Formats: sequence, C-alpha cells, structure tokens
Amino acid sequence: MKKSVLTTVTLFSGIVMMAPNVFANTLPTGNAQQSMDPKPPVLHHISAKKAKALAKKFLGKNVADHMIHRANPSKVKQHPNMSYVTSTTSSNWSGYYVNTTQSKGAQAHFNDVSDSTGDVAPWVGVGGVDSSSLIQTGIDDNLQEAWYEMLPSKPQYVFNVHPGDNIAATVSYDFSSNMWYVDVDDLTTNVYYANEFSYNVPGDTADFILEAPKSDPGSPATTDFSSAYWMNSSGLNETLGSGNLTKVTMSSAYGKLVPSALTTSTSFNVSYSS
Repeated sequence: MKKSVLTTVTLFSGIVMMAPNVFANTLPTGNAQQSMDPKPPVLHHISAKKAKALAKKFLGKNVADHMIHRANPSKVKQHPNMSYVTSTTSSNWSGYYVNTTQSKGAQAHFNDVSDSTGDVAPWVGVGGVDSSSLIQTGIDDNLQEAWYEMLPSKPQYVFNVHPGDNIAATVSYDFSSNMWYVDVDDLTTNVYYANEFSYNVPGDTADFILEAPKSDPGSPATTDFSSAYWMNSSGLNETLGSGNLTKVTMSSAYGKLVPSALTTSTSFNVSYSS
C-alpha cells in the first residue's frame, strides 16, 4: 500500500459552488489534454427490479433490501455551475484515490455530518485526476441532498437526506449493458436513486473523496468512510487498501480536511483541522 501527499495534479471539481474568480482556471496537462471535452452522459432509465439487482451485485443484499422508496427522476434539480482547479495541494479534495490502469468502479458507505457553517460533500467516483472526465455520486451535507454528476454536465440533486443518515453509494461499470450504474442509497430512510448512463471516462483512478465545493468546509464533524472497494478491469471488487493509493489533504485559507491512515483495508475518516 502506497500513501503519499498529493503532488502537482489537476483535480476536476464536482459540485463546485465558488465564485469564478476564487481560483484561476488553467488548462490541464498530461493525459487531460486528450479528453478536454468529454461528451455529456446519456441517461438510460432502468426498472426498479434491475436497479435492485445491480445494487445487490455491486453493494450487497443489505443495501438492496433498503431500496424501498425510489427517488422520482422528474424531480431532479440542477446546480448552476461547475469548474476545476489546479494546485500542488488540493483546495477542495480530501481522501484517497486508487491509481490504476482502468478502474471500473468505486463504492463506499459514509455518514451525513451536516454542517450549516460551511459545505462538505462525501462521494465516490471514477476519473477526475488529470482528466476532464469524472463520474461521481454522493451527498451534500450543507444542502442535505443526494446527487450525481458526470462532467461536463451539471450535478443532479435527486432526494433529501438528513443529519446522521447512513449512505451507501456506487459508480460501477455494468459489463452486461456496457453502461455505468450510478446508485446512491439512504440506508436510514430507505430512499434511493439508481440508473445507468452511457459515458466515457478513462478510469485511471477510483476516488473516495470528501470535497469542500466552496473551499470553505466550515468545521464539520469527522466523516467516516467504510466498506470502500474499487472494481478492477475484470469486474472484481478489491479493497481500498489493496490499491496503489494517493492520499489527498485539502488545504485552503479556511482550514484543512485531513484523511486518517486506513483504519481497516476498507475504511478511513476525514477530520477538520484549523
């Protein structure tokens, strides 16, 4: 297991809600130039039966059993903007990502810590490191909503969450349909959103991130990530700890979000530090 502090990379931010002049936009480098303009995703509505079958496959029977109240796709809301930033230390990401030749998925459980003084958003995803393609899903602890996003499209907010809720989320490639399965589940209220999408992403990383979209995280309680797995190119789940990891610490004028060492091969936490 390799852990290192983030060196110069381009982190493409999801659910960004900061003013455009907070960070200077710069052109990405390296592999990112090969995919500067990712195509918008194409939504493929799937039945509740298939959604639950895929959840059972990717997340396990316990999660599938909690999928009772499906969020209504017609009520999806959009956020007005998104952007990306380049920095030697991330101004908005904290957590871990797995460096891999071709990731086919990421999944984890995390808690809703709720902080009205700032804004943090735990999520899992694929891509976004030195790439302008990123597929992700999670929750926003400040807005108290579950969401998903595929750059360059805007985030889609799909249902309300509540302080203390236990969330399960996955972005997983469905080899049977050649599409990406996106599923976010509130295991406390049994509400979920799940669908499949056609989307191109290099898959060079699997991401387990607590993001501060406005760069001001406030002073949130510790966010716990557990049951963290990534899917390899053969479609097999591997523990987070089995991957070639990069540890990312968020640092801004407002403070730091610092990931712990792995507490097990599938878990860690992220804490605020002034």
